[in-house]
Amino acid sequence: GKRAHNCAVRIFKRTEHATESRSLFGRLTRQRHQNRKQRKMAFQPPTARQELQNRKILEELQQKKQLLLKQGQVNASPAALPSAATANTTDAHALTTSQRTALQHAHSSSVGFFIPQDSSFGNLILPVLPRFDK
Repeated sequence: GKRAHNCAVRIFKRTEHATESRSLFGRLTRQRHQNRKQRKMAFQPPTARQELQNRKILEELQQKKQLLLKQGQVNASPAALPSAATANTTDAHALTTSQRTALQHAHSSSVGFFIPQDSSFGNLILPVLPRFDK
């Protein structure tokens, strides 16, 4: 009688709780799936065509840089000195060997110019991008 009723009530509550848990788990799973989908849509890697265009632009900038260096038409400001001259500045003499190496690497592997800079944020070199008048 009463014992069987209590047992049936407990079983019903467990089943009800399990159903709620499954429902909640299903909602969480659907939400995770939706979030993943949105993240994938948010970051679209560049297409092969875009990468090719970017490479062409970088090559053109590198060629312009080399042309300007050869013609000696680089800005007269000390911020835009070519890498060979930058290594000889008084700022470069104050640099450690590893800092000087980092500066030279930045010059050789980039389109822009870099200057040594004392920074409380740990930035040893700052990029200085040349201006090209159209």
